[in-house]
Amino acid sequence: MMFDHLITFVELVTTGNFSKTAECLKIAPSTLSRKIQELETYFGKTLITRDTRNFSLTTEGETLYQRFKSLPNQLAEAKQAINPEVKADSYPTLKIILPVIHALELITPYIVYFSRAYPEIKLNLFYMTWGKPSQKDVFDIAITVYPDKSGKFDQKFLRSEFVQLYCTPSYAIKYGLR
Repeated sequence: MMFDHLITFVELVTTGNFSKTAECLKIAPSTLSRKIQELETYFGKTLITRDTRNFSLTTEGETLYQRFKSLPNQLAEAKQAINPEVKADSYPTLKIILPVIHALELITPYIVYFSRAYPEIKLNLFYMTWGKPSQKDVFDIAITVYPDKSGKFDQKFLRSEFVQLYCTPSYAIKYGLR
C-alpha cells in the first residue's frame, strides 16, 4: 500500500500542484489528499504544509522526497529491464530550470532539434523571472547566471560559459558526467 503512496507523493512534489497531479495520475483530488494523509499517518509526521493555494514540504517531507524522488524512474527502468518487449509507460523527462531572459537564446531555438534527435525524452522547462533556483524547485539541470555558493542544493557543477550549469549528482552519475 505505501509504495503507491510514495509514488503519489513524489509525483505531487515534482508537479507542485494538487490538481495537476490528480489529473496526471487520473485520480480524484480527494483521493490524492487521502493518500498524502495516509502517508503522513504511516510516518507519524506532517510531510506537507498546505494553505488555500500552495503547499510546501516540511523537513520530514523534504527528507522523504530526497530519498524517493528517483523511485518512479527506477520502477520504469525495472519494468523495461524485466520485459523489454513492452514499451515503458512514460518517457524519461528532463527537467530544466532557467532564467526567462536566456530561454529565447539558449533553449528555444534548439528544442525542435533536440526533440528530433531524442524523441523518447520529454522536456519540462521551468522559467525563472529573477534570481536563482530556490530549494523547493525540482530540476535535473539548472541554468543560472548566479553561482551557488550556499551549498543548499544537492548538485554537481557541470560547466561555465556566461551562465552556470548545474545538475543533480544522480543525473550526473546516470549519464556519466564527470
